[in-house]
Amino acid sequence: MMKFRLAAVKNAKTPADLARIGVDWHRMSLMFRGYLGLTARTMKFALPLSLIGLAGLASAQYTSQNITMFKHLTLAQLGTTAGNDVWGYTSPTGREYALVGGYDRTIVVEVTNPSNPVILASFAHTGSDWSDIKVYQSYAYVVSEGSGVGIQVLDLSNIDSGQVLLVKTVTNPGRTHNVAIDTYSGFLYTCGSNQGDATTMFFSLANPANPVKVGQWTQNYQHDAQIVTYTSGPYAGRQIFFGCSEGRGMDIIDVTNKSAPFRISRTPYPNVTYCHQGWLSPDRQYFYLDDELDEQTYGFSTNSRIFDVSNLTAPALVGSFSSGSPSIDHNQYVLGNYIFQANYRSGLRVFDRSNPTAPVQVGYFDTYPGSDANQFNGAWSSYPYFPSGNVIVNDIEGGLFVLDVTGITTGVTFTYPENKPSMINPDGGTTVKVKLTPRNTTVTSAKLKWTIGTVWNEVPMTSLGNDTFQAAFPAIDCGARVKFYVEALAANGKNYFDPAGASAEPNVAISQDSATPIFTDNGDTDLGWAVTNTAVSDGGWVRAVPVGNGGGRFDPPTADGGSGACFVTGNGANQDLDGGPTVLTSPTINCGGTGEYYVSYSRWYNSNLENDNFTVEISNNNGASWTPLENVTAASGVWTKKEFRVADFVPPTSTVKLRFTATDNPNDSALEAGVDSISVRKIECVTPVISGTVILQQFDGNIQTEPITVTLSKDEVVQDQRVVTLNASGVFSFTTSLRGRYNISIKGDHWLRKTFGETLVGAEGVNLSASLVNGDIDNDNAITIFDYVALSDAFDATEGAANWNALADLDGDGIISIFDYIILSANFDMTGDGY
Repeated sequence: MMKFRLAAVKNAKTPADLARIGVDWHRMSLMFRGYLGLTARTMKFALPLSLIGLAGLASAQYTSQNITMFKHLTLAQLGTTAGNDVWGYTSPTGREYALVGGYDRTIVVEVTNPSNPVILASFAHTGSDWSDIKVYQSYAYVVSEGSGVGIQVLDLSNIDSGQVLLVKTVTNPGRTHNVAIDTYSGFLYTCGSNQGDATTMFFSLANPANPVKVGQWTQNYQHDAQIVTYTSGPYAGRQIFFGCSEGRGMDIIDVTNKSAPFRISRTPYPNVTYCHQGWLSPDRQYFYLDDELDEQTYGFSTNSRIFDVSNLTAPALVGSFSSGSPSIDHNQYVLGNYIFQANYRSGLRVFDRSNPTAPVQVGYFDTYPGSDANQFNGAWSSYPYFPSGNVIVNDIEGGLFVLDVTGITTGVTFTYPENKPSMINPDGGTTVKVKLTPRNTTVTSAKLKWTIGTVWNEVPMTSLGNDTFQAAFPAIDCGARVKFYVEALAANGKNYFDPAGASAEPNVAISQDSATPIFTDNGDTDLGWAVTNTAVSDGGWVRAVPVGNGGGRFDPPTADGGSGACFVTGNGANQDLDGGPTVLTSPTINCGGTGEYYVSYSRWYNSNLENDNFTVEISNNNGASWTPLENVTAASGVWTKKEFRVADFVPPTSTVKLRFTATDNPNDSALEAGVDSISVRKIECVTPVISGTVILQQFDGNIQTEPITVTLSKDEVVQDQRVVTLNASGVFSFTTSLRGRYNISIKGDHWLRKTFGETLVGAEGVNLSASLVNGDIDNDNAITIFDYVALSDAFDATEGAANWNALADLDGDGIISIFDYIILSANFDMTGDGY
């Protein structure tokens, strides 16, 4: 029986798999450590750490939004091999100190000067990946799951003099996962104790240097907790323990009477997997909670819950929030309107909870660059309560980060009342309207930045009042991919961008006259896709309505858009892709003919390991050869839309195919891929026609022999110039590749130039009518004495004569006579262009 049980554990891929065979993930880690002498690092972190090169992390670029780094202290500098919890202490003089949890010690670091942290002291304890630290008055209390650590009491009263003392070690419990303190009432609570009287014990801190046990809770394991004393309202005078109780959910326990604590309520929630940690809002109406294993179990993006706890007997789940990454949410703390949450591989994430039931991310600092996968690496915890406003983060592999978060509390939020454009009129005029919501500053101006190449153009945005701004795109070459972002300048002198990455992560739109669907597949009908499986034991591509996490894996809960069928790798309970590759190939798509072709699709990809991959390719020869569109390795757990111009990868032909390949090889992970909303569209661009009718005034000759010059210019620079021939009715026509607004001039030999200013050259073309004034013999665009001189020099000449000047034959009768003088005299002193 034991042999079968161990085999089942070995083959399990997720905590949900363990639960199905009756094994609790947390308990399993404790059991194996006790029997085999393994540390949590061996159990929990061994596989993820084996898949990455930590040396590469040290030199990688830390990505961030609205947060900058003052200083980073590595594990080597801290004198330990792994980081965990972190807390802070501010002395009576205002100096600030970080209390940093390490694998085998607690390190005290002064961070008063955040750019120059100073390590003051280090206190060793038995090695463990888990330790926790809290502060009461001038004492710090350190616990660890290292056997025999107990509760270490550190005296911080002389810390400004560089002196920190270990004054006591409480031996019962011998080891504990966490510690929480109600600083109002002065009681300390252990969480997850496993060497001693109970998993949760109560200690009086009446003498902070000597904690005394006064009670305990024995009913259920509490992984972490926050305890507060109510001073007003219906619960005034009561001490309430908000506990996170693993797979049971949130427990609220009255611990006022330490000899007789009782549970007020227990609140499970949908998809509860491992209720881990949470924190109250300052008004104690809401409790923000993270579940440490639901991302791995259900393939969610980071998913934190919000409970209304105003009625302690009946808490209600009222919302959730997410960073949008696949990483695991961990410890979080609330400061005013902000939630500071450690998100393991995606680092510190900060949320604005101005709307307490719908927090939005307003900044981040990724302490673990290169991967946001749902694995147990990266940021363990943060401390945001220093008077300076600086925040410290402790990273498992990275060590201590001292961060400047003033970009969070002061910033600008961007919203688009009319949405961002995905299609831009080549003739110009497509508008972008943005509502800017400043935080602790004011917006002074905004700009629309755009490019179709490498040089960024700038359009000032017009204020519409109420912090709303608008700008219009100019004419842009039809068929071009237009990258754009919005920049806002605030009164604090800082610039804010949307998207936050600005030119590195811009929005993209297409300049086009029209789009014609060539191929569309939403997965609801069979359009002839082919599936080829190689060494697939389970979970190859199928077209189906998603089961919606029915197997507790990483599969999409719905098709893209929320309903209908799509293509997924495995769709049964407990089913995911095993082996591979499994290849999904489209039918032939006709991308022949003129125009630009764009392929788009929505993809789903989730995996709990990084050696899997999902590739998308395109062929223009019915699959004889393939060209990559993208290679997806980062798990996201959300439907992600992608779009590519076919010509950027292969010349468009009538035999284009797409294929999507997923591989779980070696078969050692839970992998789910999906494809939906596949389309190919033809972007069509109209070639503008410039046409017109020209009247040559006071001319009796053959107008079809008179050359007419048509010039399109912008900012006095010629963009296109043509010499055209009129037909018998004076009509001309030609096409141009130009789009937008141009000055268009029409000029005939010995006629003044006629210019039409700021004329739109667009899909509908341009039709002009010009009546040209006669008499400009020297073609300087003015009728002056010099034209009289030219006419006099050629007077009475006929064609072939030595003094013949064809331009002086204004009336076109073949002789330069008094009639030409009459025309010139009638128009004397006129100049061309506007008339």
